[in-house]
Amino acid sequence: MKRRPLWPFGSDTRICVSLDGPNTAALREQFDHLEGADLVEIRLDALDTLHDLTREALTDLVMNSPVPVGFTLRPMWQDGGFDGDELDRRRFLEEAAASGAAFIDVELDAEWVADF
Repeated sequence: MKRRPLWPFGSDTRICVSLDGPNTAALREQFDHLEGADLVEIRLDALDTLHDLTREALTDLVMNSPVPVGFTLRPMWQDGGFDGDELDRRRFLEEAAASGAAFIDVELDAEWVADF
């Protein structure tokens, strides 16, 4: 599948598919099923191996996806699976941003969002 560039805001509607899985191999397997998607959001809070995740592994996901990749790490207070503290969550998302992600999905009411 040809990778489409991220679009400028205000243009046509785009489709974002949310993926989750227990590890990066399971996520990569799902890349084969993204036909019709314009971008993908990867739910890091669903990973069994989050604390072992490296920037290189995140970059590998970004580089091997057929569409632009964004990451989210949804906390338990937002019905997600991340039960760590906000400082750790921010650090994980900073690593995700440094991996070449097209976007990071973070809650507007996260206490640190203005400084991110």
